[in-house]
Amino acid sequence: MSYLDIQRKRKNCIPVLTEVNKLEFVSSFVCNICDSSEIVVLSDLDRYGLKIRSGLCKNCGLVFLIDRLTKSGYWEFYSTGLYRKLVSAYNEKEVTNEGIYNMQKYFARNLIYVFDESFADHKDGRMLDIGGSSGNIAKVLREKYNFDLTILDPAESELNYKSSHNIKLIHSFIEDLNLTEIKYDVILLYQTIDHLFDLRKSLRNINKLLDENGIFIFDILDFSLCCNYGPPDNFLKIDHCFYLSREIIETTMASFGFSVSIVDINTNPFHTTFLCKKVSPSIFSNNHNNLFCDDLISKIRKWQYDSPSYNFKDKLKVGLYKFKKMLISKAE
Repeated sequence: MSYLDIQRKRKNCIPVLTEVNKLEFVSSFVCNICDSSEIVVLSDLDRYGLKIRSGLCKNCGLVFLIDRLTKSGYWEFYSTGLYRKLVSAYNEKEVTNEGIYNMQKYFARNLIYVFDESFADHKDGRMLDIGGSSGNIAKVLREKYNFDLTILDPAESELNYKSSHNIKLIHSFIEDLNLTEIKYDVILLYQTIDHLFDLRKSLRNINKLLDENGIFIFDILDFSLCCNYGPPDNFLKIDHCFYLSREIIETTMASFGFSVSIVDINTNPFHTTFLCKKVSPSIFSNNHNNLFCDDLISKIRKWQYDSPSYNFKDKLKVGLYKFKKMLISKAE
């Protein structure tokens, strides 16, 4: 995306950002994973043009928004539809519940293709879809594996879109969920982990909710990979409080009691999907992460002097992915 394209998109967002700026903000230089305050500021602007800082924790490798909305601010941001309004302005195309619903069918097919055997091992079990939006990913999975389904999301209009009487709906953040003795065989956190307000509390809650033999599937917008194609302020955004990279996932998840079992890198050019199983939490080690942080900082600094573009293979991969998304959004 060219500099002029980015400036045009940011200009489109100005009216919505006026509304966003009315919400309550908070700032913190403390890492949400390891409590380190050794933070390197990476950017003072997000992709929408909002003046917020983002930082890298040099201890564990987590990238996070230093300046962001408060918890009540994010509740209003999502529950009133302001988030979708901002994304629509940036993409110059309205994001509708119907479009999300159709796109989720495509995501579900990808998940089935990669994780079919793992899903089948938990057929007829309980499934929790966190940040499930209109819930069509979970509904497609239920049709194939007969899951007893629960969907959680803070956006009420999306949660209730084409809702079904035999699906339990929870209008909440995962951080605020009142944990019960119910355990889930499958927990899905798809295109959601970046949006969490409290990453540490969320992962701990998920570990408590997961059955001892259950599976936890989530994906990340791979920060390190994105930095190959542009400076951080091209893709950092107010709706993503946290950014993880493939290189730090195993050590990060191990400290919360998860072992990475399957990694999928093929279904989206900038996302990586992981299947985890429950294990005893391990003591966090940052030996590998320190090297990763140094490499990542060097990668980001090169954008001050250089602006490499996609090669043909990268352009083709991204183009095909966008074309498939377009076809799905127009279906039905």
